[in-house]
Amino acid sequence: MDKFSIYELFSFIIPGYLAAKIIEYYLRFYGLSLPFPMEGNLEDNLLMLVVSIILGVAIHVLTFKIIGIKNLAWLKSWIFKPEAEYIKNSKFGELPMIMPAVKECYEKDKNHHDSTSEIVISNDKKLDYYDWTFDFAYYYLEVNDKISQAKSFQSFYFLFRNLFVMSMVHFVILALLVLVSFAKPQFSILNWDTLYMVLLLVVLTWLIVVVTNWLRGKMIDRVLWSYYVDRRTKEIDNKK
Repeated sequence: MDKFSIYELFSFIIPGYLAAKIIEYYLRFYGLSLPFPMEGNLEDNLLMLVVSIILGVAIHVLTFKIIGIKNLAWLKSWIFKPEAEYIKNSKFGELPMIMPAVKECYEKDKNHHDSTSEIVISNDKKLDYYDWTFDFAYYYLEVNDKISQAKSFQSFYFLFRNLFVMSMVHFVILALLVLVSFAKPQFSILNWDTLYMVLLLVVLTWLIVVVTNWLRGKMIDRVLWSYYVDRRTKEIDNKK
């Protein structure tokens, strides 16, 4: 297992562990507990590690589902802006300046029906210019085993994107519990600790959104620059 696959594993474990702790916290309000211990370190509790991975993967799948729901486009825009938006408004160096050259490389590659081209040529033809170029560049680097640096940013991006979705789910749970508190005061969670938690969750969610968008921008920047440099290097080598 290389270090990048470990990063990907962390993008599941960390949100999953936090989700389990949140569930445990609210169960205590009703005198309940999880059927397994959540104390100690992850490495010392295999069951807790497995549960964290399961919950983390579930959150990861939920994230992709949410991104695909048209009615939640406003939510998607917080963590998954189109590649074109990042490229046209890039704050990462000279990326917009090299896009014509990247497009030129892409046009050459897509007309050569080798294994790299066939992977992306069969994809959705409705993708716009920038998104299509990015997808091709990503798969090109992956097929040629040159995607590792970009994937490091992608793994951290997935981690924070999963944390964002977990925060949204947490807000929904809090809202439901507040309604229960009004309906059945004996189960009320309305206290200063809850207010403090809500304020903290708002601040953390805002920070997560900022970091998530930065990581996505860096991932896009790294993919397109890596593709551009690799293609130019090959062209120079072929001319020798």
